[in-house]
Amino acid sequence: MKIDHLIIGSHNLNISKEFYIKILGFNEHDSFIDTGTGKKGFILIHNYLKILLVPFEEIRLPNPQHIAFLVDEIQFNKIYYTAMNKKLKIRAEPNLNTEKFGIGSLDVNYKNFYILDPSNVNIEIMSHI
Repeated sequence: MKIDHLIIGSHNLNISKEFYIKILGFNEHDSFIDTGTGKKGFILIHNYLKILLVPFEEIRLPNPQHIAFLVDEIQFNKIYYTAMNKKLKIRAEPNLNTEKFGIGSLDVNYKNFYILDPSNVNIEIMSHI
């Protein structure tokens, strides 16, 4: 069994699409009409993972609350420096009000950091140490 796709709610599809493409390296695959909202959404793909960006009203956001991406060291550094160049707030902890910025660690096996997507979904990037 494997996960086929994740649905991520967005208040602005174009801004969210740009975030997932330019920061996380997804590729735009297709568009679709969401059966729940009746509105156009986008399908983004990165290797085996599909994300369906769906327009949601503010009251339903953020949706989902948190996504963790396990990446290799090269991807980790690329995402970190891209986020830094885009002036995103890079947190060492999941708490949105943390005073700890930069790279953190989960235990002796992983390093990680957190950024927010345009709809305030908490994105964790993690890599084996």
